[in-house]
Amino acid sequence: MAIGEAPVRPGLLQMQFGGQGLQITTVPPFILVNPNQSLPLESSRSENVFHDRFNPQLIWYLPGYQLAADIDTGFSFSALEQSIDISGNPSYQGTITLTLDKIEPPDVTAFRTANPSVTLQEIPLTGLTVTLATTASDPQSGQVQQSVYTAAVTPDANGNLALSFNTLLGAQVLVAYYNLQNGGASLTMSAQFEVWRVVRIFHPIILKPPIAGHPIGGGGTPIIQAPHPMPAVERMPIQGPIITSPRPPIVVWPRPPIPIPPTPPPPQPVYVTASDPFTVPFDLGQKYTAPGYARNFTITDSNGVRPILSINDLKGFDQKESEFSEFTALGDVSSQYPSFSRLYIGALSRIIVAIPAAYGIVRSSNGTAAQCQALLDSTAGGSGAAKFQFAFVLGPIYSPFDFFALQTALASNPQSQGFDLVLPKRLDTSRQATLSTPFQSSVTYTEGPQPRTFELAVGITDGSVTGSAVANANLLLKQLSATVEPFLSGSFGIVLDDGYPHPVMANVVVNFSQTSASDEITYGFAADGTTIQLINVSPLDLEVSRYAIVNGTSAPPENLNQKILSGQTLALSDKASSSQVSMLVDCTLALENPFTKDALQRYVAFITQDVQNVNYQISVLAAGVDFVGMGIAEIDVIIAIPSLPQLSIPNSTLVPLNKMSNAVISLPIENAISSLPGVISFTVKSTVTTQANVNFTVTNDFADQPVYVLETSSIPPFVTGAPQQ
Repeated sequence: MAIGEAPVRPGLLQMQFGGQGLQITTVPPFILVNPNQSLPLESSRSENVFHDRFNPQLIWYLPGYQLAADIDTGFSFSALEQSIDISGNPSYQGTITLTLDKIEPPDVTAFRTANPSVTLQEIPLTGLTVTLATTASDPQSGQVQQSVYTAAVTPDANGNLALSFNTLLGAQVLVAYYNLQNGGASLTMSAQFEVWRVVRIFHPIILKPPIAGHPIGGGGTPIIQAPHPMPAVERMPIQGPIITSPRPPIVVWPRPPIPIPPTPPPPQPVYVTASDPFTVPFDLGQKYTAPGYARNFTITDSNGVRPILSINDLKGFDQKESEFSEFTALGDVSSQYPSFSRLYIGALSRIIVAIPAAYGIVRSSNGTAAQCQALLDSTAGGSGAAKFQFAFVLGPIYSPFDFFALQTALASNPQSQGFDLVLPKRLDTSRQATLSTPFQSSVTYTEGPQPRTFELAVGITDGSVTGSAVANANLLLKQLSATVEPFLSGSFGIVLDDGYPHPVMANVVVNFSQTSASDEITYGFAADGTTIQLINVSPLDLEVSRYAIVNGTSAPPENLNQKILSGQTLALSDKASSSQVSMLVDCTLALENPFTKDALQRYVAFITQDVQNVNYQISVLAAGVDFVGMGIAEIDVIIAIPSLPQLSIPNSTLVPLNKMSNAVISLPIENAISSLPGVISFTVKSTVTTQANVNFTVTNDFADQPVYVLETSSIPPFVTGAPQQ
């Protein structure tokens, strides 16, 4: 019996004449129904379309079903952690959910279009079940084994079916995951529907028996025929008389006519109701490996819910894998897009993380994110020792032209289509962070106040040398304002995800020549509504090197090389074709030249404690002076700070055995980290009594150079004077 064929039940005998003679089969009995009930006529079926038995204007059709289009929001594969089995293997309970969408089959739609006047009615289904079949090879025999699971089916108002399979256990979970990732899983939808079925009954024709009483079964009056005359036969003479007798007559009974059977009546149709099978198979293939499904494969354990990265996640509870790998499909990224060093692609999150070539101080509409806090060191017991805390917010230093070009290249590459390009957002505290300056006492990197920024904190304290904190703080400030490389630099670690095993380091440049852009420049329209204007909303001057108007995937750069002062605008030659304009702008800080200590205060926010003094050490060093060769007996040193006339600095003397003088002064802390211009008066005395003393003065900013180095070339020659008594 074929699949879907109604089972044979006792009932009417159906006779059929064929090549093999009379055949007798059993016809299913009648189902007691309304004899005038409208149902599809089974014999009228054409694919999914049926005619009604009674109403020619009523057409029945079977519904269609298909896997929900991507992305099926109802899809999930979840593995719930269970106990470990006796072999130490992990055990899971698995649940798979997905959706079947109800549709109208194409042939039904075509019929509806071709016959707009008829009424189409969907055939109701009964006994609906959906099963999931997974396949795996038996590890012993190598034979393919199949496991079947029945779904809990929940229809919605539109007839779409939400399916849930929640009886997968242990190794079945691994098999199902493997099948969904690599193929081998399938669905089967089964149901029945009721139809009118035609049963044809054949009646055999039975002839009357022959009339009895005739010798040969015939009838009528016999016919007597004369005997045939004997032919002349030449006989041989015999002796004796020859006796002959006449031949009897021949009696022939007439043969009755053979009756012709009547033409049998046409077969009389008998209608019964029957259930026909409805079956739809679905090969799941690798549908759920399409972009957008990766995060719907999850494990739930004691640590919460996490994505399944590979089947290895289901083989061990403690294994952690990374979704990221280095993306090299574009070749050498740093040579094509200099703002970035390398790329990492995330298979689950569908993102590509671009590591900037460097991070630098963020500039914004509020200025630069650089701060120096100067305060007395509370651990110094009120000794006047100081400490400084520098804080910098670091952001990615990149050209928007590079970012735009990289986005365009990734969108056109088959391996990265549909992925989002992002910048790093997590700090890897397990990696050693560095800052290449000898003037710091401590360095700390933390995640920044804005998304995808980081904060650098540098601490400077006096330590064992009084006044060293002030000197080192000033030297660090000089590194910030340096205009010649190498600049103050460092590095810190980036986290891609918890499972990525290799270090990902980001470079840092702490200098105002290389900063990270944000919202310091905008663009708008002039009064005529078409002329585009660049607007500097920063308190600092900006240098714009180039710009571009974005047109789809094209953004041809235009060189500009113009300075825009703080709060000013610059009109471009381009005209806007609409009010929706997207632009790319490359700009940097327009730093003063020379970049002095006074200018630096525009870029660093200094926070000091008022009316508090700090001990500060200043020195004069004559290490390179040849006292003996130049005939110098001693050099007297007097230091004055004109801006602080009340400040008393002890005088000192340099001699061949002690060529350095030190003076510890107490001064307001804000003066120590800004500018401390001093005047140094020297009196050089000769070893020859006939030589007059040499007097000269020099100036020195002790904030920048707490140790003034006296060079031989700075000392005027001795002049012969009157002999001394």
